[in-house]
Amino acid sequence: MTALDRNGQPLGNYNASRNRDKLLNNLTGILDGIVADGLIEEQEVLYLDTWLKECAGSRDWVLRELSKTVSDVLADGVITEDEKLHLMGVIPQFMESLRHLPGVDFYSQESDKLLLEGLCKGMAGDQHLSDAEIRYMKWWMTQNSMLRAHYPGKQLYQTVERILEDGVITEEEREELHQQVLLFVGNPFEQGAVDGMATRLAVSELTIDSLAGQGVCFTGAFLSGTRNQCQESAMNLGAIPHKTVTKEVDYLIIGELCSRDWRYSSYGRKIEKAMKQQEKGHHIKIVTEEAWLEYVEAIDGAIED
Repeated sequence: MTALDRNGQPLGNYNASRNRDKLLNNLTGILDGIVADGLIEEQEVLYLDTWLKECAGSRDWVLRELSKTVSDVLADGVITEDEKLHLMGVIPQFMESLRHLPGVDFYSQESDKLLLEGLCKGMAGDQHLSDAEIRYMKWWMTQNSMLRAHYPGKQLYQTVERILEDGVITEEEREELHQQVLLFVGNPFEQGAVDGMATRLAVSELTIDSLAGQGVCFTGAFLSGTRNQCQESAMNLGAIPHKTVTKEVDYLIIGELCSRDWRYSSYGRKIEKAMKQQEKGHHIKIVTEEAWLEYVEAIDGAIED
C-alpha cells in the first residue's frame, strides 16, 4: 500500500518535489555566486561541471542545456577568454529560465536558505572570495530581511557586515569568511558538489520541546558562537550542560559547521555514541544548531511578550 501524506498525495511524489526544489534553488544560487564578481575562473567552471554531472538524472531541460554548454567549453581542455565571456553572457539567461520552470518553489523561507547555500557554493568554487563577491553577498542578503533575521543567514550576514564596516577587507577577514563559507556548505573543490550538511543524517528530532532541567551536550563548530557561549546560553535556559555524551544527556546539539568527514572527528564520535544509545532505547535526542537557535529565539520572544 502506498504511503500518503496529510493531503492524500503519495509521499514519493512529495519527496521528489522537495528534492527538485532543492536542486534547482541550489543551482540558481551557484550560478549567481559564480558571476557575482563579474569574472569566471577556470576552477568555477570545473566545479559547475562536476555539480551538473552529479545531477545528470534530472529531467529538467535547463540543466541538460546548461550541462551541454559547460561540457562544450571544457571539451578541448582549454577555457579561452572568449569562452569565459560566453559563459558570463549565457549564465544569467539560464538563471532566468530556471526561475520560470513550472512547479518550483523559489519564494519560501526554505527556498531562500537553499539559494543562500547555492550562492555560497558558487562563490567558494574557486577557493577564493574576492572583494566584489563579499560585497555582493552583503547586498544579496540585504534584499531579504527574513533571511538576515534567522539562522543561517543571520550569522553569515553579521560576519560580512562586520568585515565591511570599516571599508577595508583584510586578508585575515577574507580568510575568516572563506572558512566560514566552506564549513557551512562543505569544500566544493575538494569534495565535488557535496553538501556540507551530512550530519543531518543523524538528526532524530527537528525541534526542541523544552530544555528546562534537561541535560545537553554541544558538539562540532557553531555558526552562532563558541561551544562555551552555547553552554552558557543553555544554562540560562535551565539546561544542564555536559562535555561528553552520557546517560544524563537528553539532547545532543550538532553545530552546523560540520563536514562530510564527521565520522572521523571527535564530534563524529559523540554523534555515533548518541546513535548507539538510541539503538539501546535511551531517550537522547540528536538535533541541529538550527533547532537550537529556533528554540532560543522562541523563548526570547515569549519573554519579550
